[in-house]
Amino acid sequence: MTHDPLIQFRSAAERVMAQALGKLGVESGQIAFDDPPEGMGDLAFPCFALSKSLRRGPAQIAQELAAAGKTPEIASVKAAGPYVNFTFDDKLLTKATLEAVLRNGAAYGSHPRSGKRVLLEHTSANPTDRLHVGRGRNPIIGDTLARALRMSGCDVDTQYYLDDMGRQAAMRLMAERHGKTYQWAAGLVEAERQDPEAVERRAELDAIVKGAERGDTALIAELQAICKKVMEENISPVLRLISAEPDTYVSESKFVVDGSVGRAVDGLRASGKCGEDDGALFIDLAPFGVSGRTSRFFLTRGDGTSLYPARDVAYHVWKNGQCDRAINILGEDHKTESRGVEVALRALGQENVPDVLFYSFVSLPEGKMSARKGRVVYLDDLVEEAIDLAKEEVAKRRPELGEERRADIAKAVGVAAVRYNIVRTQPEKQMVFKWEEALNFEGNSAPFIQYAHARACSILAKAGNIPSNYNPSLLAHEMELRLVRRLAAFPSLIAKCARDMTPHLLASYAFLLASDFNQFYRDCPVLVAEGDARGARLALVQASRLALRSALNVLAIEPLEEM
Repeated sequence: MTHDPLIQFRSAAERVMAQALGKLGVESGQIAFDDPPEGMGDLAFPCFALSKSLRRGPAQIAQELAAAGKTPEIASVKAAGPYVNFTFDDKLLTKATLEAVLRNGAAYGSHPRSGKRVLLEHTSANPTDRLHVGRGRNPIIGDTLARALRMSGCDVDTQYYLDDMGRQAAMRLMAERHGKTYQWAAGLVEAERQDPEAVERRAELDAIVKGAERGDTALIAELQAICKKVMEENISPVLRLISAEPDTYVSESKFVVDGSVGRAVDGLRASGKCGEDDGALFIDLAPFGVSGRTSRFFLTRGDGTSLYPARDVAYHVWKNGQCDRAINILGEDHKTESRGVEVALRALGQENVPDVLFYSFVSLPEGKMSARKGRVVYLDDLVEEAIDLAKEEVAKRRPELGEERRADIAKAVGVAAVRYNIVRTQPEKQMVFKWEEALNFEGNSAPFIQYAHARACSILAKAGNIPSNYNPSLLAHEMELRLVRRLAAFPSLIAKCARDMTPHLLASYAFLLASDFNQFYRDCPVLVAEGDARGARLALVQASRLALRSALNVLAIEPLEEM
């Protein structure tokens, strides 16, 4: 019994296509299908690549291939321009889909365990202050992708790489020593001031940075303690609030203390693929497409102390020993550094390099976020604002509920609104943050999807038991069949998102599933349906509830039973 109802139908289409290609004298090899436009079937085979070898146009080839025949699973095979479109048999597909969903329950969409180990790094923000919304894209994208990977059958460890050795951490420690704020330290260090205090503090900062890099254990312990304090006060709480806290925190200092950084630098120096500039070791990235002043990827200073990139390389060497696939979620401003790490790993003879999902900046309508200019929205403020707004909505809609229950629903709705609003935008696309969109509870939003789940729960509660001997062949209405096909697509979508690192597609799917369910419920009465049609539609409602629950879980959105 399969977890994916579409497997048998794809296999049937592959057999038909292999037979058709064989008649034309073409080796079938691995047959790749596309998704056709709405209303054009369930699978599409493009014929463009065959045109050269068969010496005729792809539209003519499609006509010849479409004449090959069909199987019980395939209702029709038709040519549509340069494509061959396959449509699955409605009754067989409905039966297979409902069986798969109802058998797997809220775990529907999950694939058998593959044993593949994935290490996914996300967030890794400097431990200096609260997370703003721009950085908030990172944990939400990363956590959603990690959940999809787990559902695809992988063993996943999510990690936060804690930069407890950089200048930001050193400035935080210096501020703590003097009973001041991080902003005080940053102002003294980064401003063009030459007064005695600024000069003295810069010297103190350099001493902290270089002392830690040389392995001063007492100093490293101080840095670790201050970074842990910042994490516990400012960053970890909001990650827990949005259900995106990583499994593991890995300290940058670990790789200095255990000698990994030294070994990585020695290995790179011995590789013959590095250059030196006044004693500072670097890799020239110009041959790898990086131009300008950033083409030199420096690993050490002239005095031999390591820079952040060297420690990052050591971390990735360690990562490769922990997993089969490493994934990094990074802002687009890290592209050059990520390229440098990849080149360095290859220079060290490492076969695996990380897959990187870059996300674009988040800006405000008035421009780029800037803490210094006061143009910034902090993630915890956004979530709390969303929860407060949700409280008002729940109070208006459900005044009969107790205060505690209303608060629980509001928290679930507020957090969901923020997570969904951020993850639904393709990571590579720039995002202009607007309060009115982030806190929108209508249309393409998490509350809309949560409400569809709650409606399904309500229908089932009113109906009582679902007949175990329902007749799926009675589901023949256009909206019933559309909903069935949406349900059937979920396991394939999970596999695609995990493979291609496209978490935004999960949000799109959940919205479309909720929309299809609402239209089905509008057009096909359930509780007042007559005879066996009622049982079949109740089975479809139950399948929809389970799939919605599974889709919401992978988005880390609570599937509410009442709203």
